[in-house]
Amino acid sequence: MTSTQKSKLTECLRKLARNNGDTETWNQMYVLLWPRVVSTTYRALGGLKDRADDAAQEVFYRLLNYGDFSRARAADEFLGYLNVICDNVAADFLRELAGVTIPLDEDLEDEQQGHLSPANPEQLAISEDLLRKLHGSLDGEEQQLLALVQDGYKDAEIAEHFGWSYGKAAIRVHRLRAKVRNLLNIKGL
Repeated sequence: MTSTQKSKLTECLRKLARNNGDTETWNQMYVLLWPRVVSTTYRALGGLKDRADDAAQEVFYRLLNYGDFSRARAADEFLGYLNVICDNVAADFLRELAGVTIPLDEDLEDEQQGHLSPANPEQLAISEDLLRKLHGSLDGEEQQLLALVQDGYKDAEIAEHFGWSYGKAAIRVHRLRAKVRNLLNIKGL
């Protein structure tokens, strides 16, 4: 992104901090960010173009509905935040494509919480093995973070729980998800 585009983005962020419903500013944000969001989701989804377009639309939907612009952010900080949203949306789309969510807690009570569970005993055994390896590779703080993520805590709530900044919480959650993805990739799942 050029310095001119970054200054336009910073101005858009300031305008949205004052009025999140400013349609003209949202249009400017869309024009500035669409190519970046599509390319990021395209890479994260392994080149699935149609799904990348859908994921990019979901990114903007989440920004519109959940983005906190009350603190004017610098363009670079916001772009990092945007990348995290893109990664999260792509991960959600990949889980949807996979059709099976592997539970990440030891007691496997996800069915009672409305999550999908493994479809057969072989998948259940794989899940339990992955859980043991995952928990063995996490330190105490990461295990607490995993529990909060599993319980549906948002990054801001996680930041408050640990006494971190929002950015640090988002980065730690992103790194934890990357660690889980790497373990799944090693197992070929």
